[in-house]
Amino acid sequence: MSVSRRIQLPPNFTLKQTLDFVEAANRFKSNVSFHSNGYLLNCKGVLGMVSFCLQFQSRGELQLIIDGPDEEEANAALESLLHKAPVSPGLLRKAL
Repeated sequence: MSVSRRIQLPPNFTLKQTLDFVEAANRFKSNVSFHSNGYLLNCKGVLGMVSFCLQFQSRGELQLIIDGPDEEEANAALESLLHKAPVSPGLLRKAL
């Protein structure tokens, strides 16, 4: 069984938040991915996530899919990261 739900990235999702999300996803055995517009992105890869978040800024919903033995724990941890306030708004756009 897997956890699958629709989410929206917070406005101005920062580079730090993206890296924290990747780091948190890598702490779990479960596969963690985003699905949007026919694309599936592994959330454990830094380059793919940074590139995705740069392009996805405030473009609507995407699907978070977590599948594996610790999916509930991963879901709770990643959910809390998505709702933290940005450390520095717009940093993701400025950093690259």
